[in-house]
Amino acid sequence: MSSIFARAGALSSLFLLAVSLLVVYDLQLAEMNEYMGYRKFPIDLPYVMSSGLAVFVIAILMPLEIRRPSDFFTFLYGLFVLLPYATLFPIRTPVDFQNSILFFSALAGPLFAVRIASVVVPPLRVPALIDPKIFIYFLVLLCLVGVFLALSNSPASAGFDFATAYERRIQGREIFLAGTPMAYLNAAILNGFAPFLAFVAGWQRRYWLLALSLFCGFAFFYLLGMKAPILFVGVALIIGYSVRRGKVHKMVRTIYVLMLVAFILFLFEYVIFGYSLIADYFIRRAFSVPAWLSSAYFEFMSSETTTAWLPLHGISSAEPITFLVGERFLGFPGLNANTNAFIYQLAAGGIPMYVLTVLLVAFIFSLLDAAYKCRGNPALVYLGFSYAILLTEQAATTALVSSGIGILVILVIFSSTNESYAIFRGILKTFNLFLSKFSG
Repeated sequence: MSSIFARAGALSSLFLLAVSLLVVYDLQLAEMNEYMGYRKFPIDLPYVMSSGLAVFVIAILMPLEIRRPSDFFTFLYGLFVLLPYATLFPIRTPVDFQNSILFFSALAGPLFAVRIASVVVPPLRVPALIDPKIFIYFLVLLCLVGVFLALSNSPASAGFDFATAYERRIQGREIFLAGTPMAYLNAAILNGFAPFLAFVAGWQRRYWLLALSLFCGFAFFYLLGMKAPILFVGVALIIGYSVRRGKVHKMVRTIYVLMLVAFILFLFEYVIFGYSLIADYFIRRAFSVPAWLSSAYFEFMSSETTTAWLPLHGISSAEPITFLVGERFLGFPGLNANTNAFIYQLAAGGIPMYVLTVLLVAFIFSLLDAAYKCRGNPALVYLGFSYAILLTEQAATTALVSSGIGILVILVIFSSTNESYAIFRGILKTFNLFLSKFSG
């Protein structure tokens, strides 16, 4: 009975968030972003049926608590990809009921796959081969080497000025060319290693690791104008602290509350000033931009003028799909229209690449869940969060390779906690003692 009430509470929270997003969009976001193609749309019966059905499905699939690594994916993907699209799917152009269900199903497919895999996957027993201390010091060494190598090649505009952040980013792309070892190392430190060390700092009270993580974040803001990694460090620290307090499972409820508080603060700002910073800098980026990009990609794939896109082949182009959609289809020079990993692959490689990406992501989260069922290592739960948040704006393989998540998954699975490694060392010691006596 309690689970029924909990599910009803989650459903109520999601509907409240959807209505709040619709209010913010109608009062401020649609008008202020009209130049981007945003438009006001009627709240008629077909819209209510499409949106209401989609939100109901999201509420059924999303977890009530964080109990395993894949729960972070199903929660974050549902909240920041599916819910915005379910609420704002006519953001660019009218979409009929049939197409709205078709497009939403394409977005929701990965959620179904990961949810099913998380239920059926058995525990995975892997030997603890890596000393956790060596693992951490290895990451520390990579971070220090990477940061100092990057600092030795500073852009001319390097500094802490917010006004020149975009200029630093452009110059950084010219210095650290895509595909080079330095570019990979920078991305791995920013998105993977430094936030992971911040998580460990919160989890194990090793705050010198937090100092190192912040040093990496501010160093790359100085070099490349990147602000998001500093936020990732803060979020990773909070997750680590929640693990230490035994309250990480309550993060679903906490995030719901924080989202609703943001919408309430919007109302206060809008009533007093007629404009809201929270709407412009947070709600727009977290909710309306993902919906706008998803809608643009679906429009790109279904448009009669986009004859080059085929369901079984995607599109053949030397230009990355993100720039093809951003510059040519949307008409914004220099726009890198990053979207979630699954729509990216559907647009670039068609249905076969979409299916392979869904299977890859389901496999990675199954691996994390299976290892977690066996050992209960909280670092696996954090990696579930880290990979999930990257998938909302990166290709699945990019998030694994370029962002260092793949390396972290392997190292964490084969290391585990200090206690389990001590057991493994004890077994090795006993085995060596037996061999020495047998040989003697």
